[in-house]
Amino acid sequence: MAIKPIEWDALSHAERSALVAAGEHSPLAFTSLWFNITQGDSFRTNWHHHYFDYAARKMLAGDAQNIVVNIPPGGTKTEFWSVHLPVYTMVKHRRVRILNTSYSKSLVDENSERSRSLVKSTEFREFYPFDIEKDKVDDWTLAKDGKRVHQLFSRSSGGQITGVRGGYMGDEYSGHIQADDWDKIDDLFSEAKRRKSHTRLVNTLRSRKAHSGTPFVAIQQRGHIDDSTAFLLSGGMGLKIDLHIKIPALVNQEYIDSLPDGIRERCIKSVCGSEQVDGYWSYWPAKESVHDLIALRTAHPYTFSSQYMQDPDTLDGGIFSADDFQYYGDVDAGADLPLPEKFDYRFITADTAQKTNTWNDWTVFAEWGVFEGRIYRVGMKRGRMDAKTLRREFEAFVKGAWAKNGKANGILRRVYVEDKSSGTGLIQEMEKRLPLKVTPVPRDRDKLTRALDVQGFHAAKLVCLPYDDSQNYEFVCEVASFTADDSHKYDDQTDVMIDALSEVYIKGKRSIRDLL
Repeated sequence: MAIKPIEWDALSHAERSALVAAGEHSPLAFTSLWFNITQGDSFRTNWHHHYFDYAARKMLAGDAQNIVVNIPPGGTKTEFWSVHLPVYTMVKHRRVRILNTSYSKSLVDENSERSRSLVKSTEFREFYPFDIEKDKVDDWTLAKDGKRVHQLFSRSSGGQITGVRGGYMGDEYSGHIQADDWDKIDDLFSEAKRRKSHTRLVNTLRSRKAHSGTPFVAIQQRGHIDDSTAFLLSGGMGLKIDLHIKIPALVNQEYIDSLPDGIRERCIKSVCGSEQVDGYWSYWPAKESVHDLIALRTAHPYTFSSQYMQDPDTLDGGIFSADDFQYYGDVDAGADLPLPEKFDYRFITADTAQKTNTWNDWTVFAEWGVFEGRIYRVGMKRGRMDAKTLRREFEAFVKGAWAKNGKANGILRRVYVEDKSSGTGLIQEMEKRLPLKVTPVPRDRDKLTRALDVQGFHAAKLVCLPYDDSQNYEFVCEVASFTADDSHKYDDQTDVMIDALSEVYIKGKRSIRDLL
């Protein structure tokens, strides 16, 4: 439910006072009101926002000290927890000090700036005339009657967190520490980076509590079976998790029945009147169509299972390890390797599906660059395509890669397409339409044998992916889930990687010893 945009200037002082008083009723009421006033738009409340409110109230009352919240992307978690809740606590409590953290400095600073803009706004100051003292985006303070009363720190998980704290000594609530997306998704595939992240949770963030009773809140979409949520729930941070809220994108009756009293009824009211597919409703029908969510589940099963359903796959296929990928790009931002100054050459591998049905594999084109003994995925196209679309998309992909020929990118040297089913027809039809010849790749050996042939090259960390690329998650999950018994969901992306490794290292007769 959402109230209409509020015309603040058209209201009398008495009407404004009534709204502000209503906003103090709860964190959710406060968020809904001040989002409306400052953004000029309605805050569209769903049942899960009341679940947020339930958790925040428990924290403020001292009934839940340590909380973990898992929520799909786009669930407005940051709006509630990182932007408005800190200001609500400053309105309702005598003295507050909050430490907000996230993997992204720009994100955590943006959240802090929005909170600061709220307390500086004319509408807010009409009723809460705090004085701004320190006025830095990552460290600002509020004063009342000449005395400092509130402070908000913002820090990135990889930056300097020492020297700041959440909360004050005392029995009453006086602030908390919050990790809003502590993990960067790409980093979760590296065991070393996961360990580093967990170590910082224990050695750095935990020590920022003013005292043992200072609340701690972690909010994130799941990304790996060993992500920070798993670490926290296992007791790895040395904290007892008092409340774990898990909100999947698709909800069924069993999930609804498991919700606390009050939240269950709101969920039923929000979702059960909407369309149901395969026993599931969209968790937020007003925002996410159940059909769109089902389509996303089909298209990106690994991403959907973890980030949307909060139930990450184990990725234990046993052939390729997610930890063996390298990432290139901005090293200062977390990439393992810098962007090569110049590729020695580039090539394309393509795996085509027989049909466009949802139960078949996908068609994938991947562009690779070779540099100092490693292969770098430069671009990729993935989709379910009929014959006409396949021809059009393939031609555009190859010509786009060819157009990049030059000193920095090297020359596009080869285009490899599997010589079977739709791939055979594609090879024949594209012969005269492309600027270079298509090389057929025969499928004369089974997929497992081909995978085992290149396993050592992958384990030697010779496959590099663009850091922070949206296609990485599904790619890495699929490759790491590849099994010997063919029980994995899909292998189309794995196929193009196997072909790339085979062409460079096996047919190119390059040994691992020579490369390392």
